[in-house]
Amino acid sequence: MAVKNNNIKYFILIIFVIFFLIFYLEINYSIDYSIQNQNFEKENDSKNLIDNSVKALPTEQFFQADEFYQAILPNKEKNNNFSKKIYGAIIPHHLLASFMIADLFSVLQEQGPDLIILVGPNHFEKGDSKVISAEEDWETPFGILESAKDIVQNLKKAKLIETSGSILTDEHSISGIVPFIKYYLPQTKILPLIFSIETNEQDIEKLNYILEKFFNPNEAVVIASVDFSHYLMKEQAGEKDKITIKALEDFNYMPIFYMNNDYLDSPASIICLLKIMENFKAKNLKILNHTNSGEILQEKYQPTTSYFEIIFYKN
Repeated sequence: MAVKNNNIKYFILIIFVIFFLIFYLEINYSIDYSIQNQNFEKENDSKNLIDNSVKALPTEQFFQADEFYQAILPNKEKNNNFSKKIYGAIIPHHLLASFMIADLFSVLQEQGPDLIILVGPNHFEKGDSKVISAEEDWETPFGILESAKDIVQNLKKAKLIETSGSILTDEHSISGIVPFIKYYLPQTKILPLIFSIETNEQDIEKLNYILEKFFNPNEAVVIASVDFSHYLMKEQAGEKDKITIKALEDFNYMPIFYMNNDYLDSPASIICLLKIMENFKAKNLKILNHTNSGEILQEKYQPTTSYFEIIFYKN
């Protein structure tokens, strides 16, 4: 009888040990799973933060707060209303003339376009494509400027462009203009395009043919971010500017394509703009501003860069 009782005790003890081990393993498994899950969530949150940080392209490389606010200040006191719909424009990208950039976008405020198509030179001839864009949004001191991703993707599918956010970030003809767009037109989207010096007229016609299918000209403005005569004395620069403006007014493409830095720094950007303006019958142009670096810096005997602020509209 004593043996039986001992066996029962041993059996109960064994059962108790088994249940204790199961309970101990379950608790440890739960703790380990909880820790792993927390680590995974932290890691995932960290990845999301990294993803969010690379979605928007930075603009601080060319943004100087003092210069920016100095540029926009005169426009707060001006009546910049223009009675006709503006379809296109030309502005400088040299931020020495940023008051002209600010002036244009203050004029466009009343119009409130849904889309800005910003074209400019690929100064450093980066990338393997004649035309480069970016799908990413842009981070500015005034918030995120949204990219027209659907248009970019359609142009890329058509093999008309390649995309590179890093190249456009370093390209001041685009990145330097973006904060002005966001400041004056906070709800608009941007389609940036930069052109290699190798871009020819046929390349532009193919691009424009597809591009024009994806935007409404009544809700968009095409802007060429271009500087004009470079490294010439004031009198020489003035003569070259007269020749350039005459070609623009006449929509005379051939001489523009052969113009070098004595005249302007991106013939392809100007031709892209002019051809779209011609297609939309917005062939009237008005020069809002014309100056050069010598006049701005009050240096009469130094080589200059010329700047124009021009708008295009219909009769």
